Amino acid sequence: MKSTVKEITYARRINLGNYEHSDTSATAIPAEGQDPKECLAELKALVEGTETVESPKQLELPEVKEETPAPKPKKTKKVEEVKEEEVASEEVQEETKKETKKKVVKKQVFTPYDRSNQLHKTFFGEILDSKYPDWKVNKDVKAKAVQVSMDLNGQDMLDAEGIVIEEFKAKVEKAMA
Repeated sequence: MKSTVKEITYARRINLGNYEHSDTSATAIPAEGQDPKECLAELKALVEGTETVESPKQLELPEVKEETPAPKPKKTKKVEEVKEEEVASEEVQEETKKETKKKVVKKQVFTPYDRSNQLHKTFFGEILDSKYPDWKVNKDVKAKAVQVSMDLNGQDMLDAEGIVIEEFKAKVEKAMA
């Protein structure tokens, strides 16, 4: 009884040292009537680099462009120039805005104002300096600032990034007025 060889694989592993290696292998399916020993010899020559064989050409398929959503615009304080490309991407952005509305918005976590925290005192002083530069010298303004500081103790002051929120600044300015 004669056995038939359906697939032949030849592999070579080169030790690179330091527990590293390089593997090279080739697989062939011999045609009917082809001698498996000849096929193995061709694979060996191919893997060891003594012979180069062109692989059969594959059918070239036309490229299909996939639509990818435009990246979300980053919030910046600078005004950017509108380019022609951005006009086309505005339509895509409108679609992504509709998709983002479905997402659940997480509530921001704020750090409350603490009169005993030196950093909070510094931020509070900077807010006062912007509106009342003489608040440390003027006794009436200083007394008012101390009272406002006591009243706002425990109110939300800093956002997650450590920046004073606008609502806190507005509360200070309103209470000082």
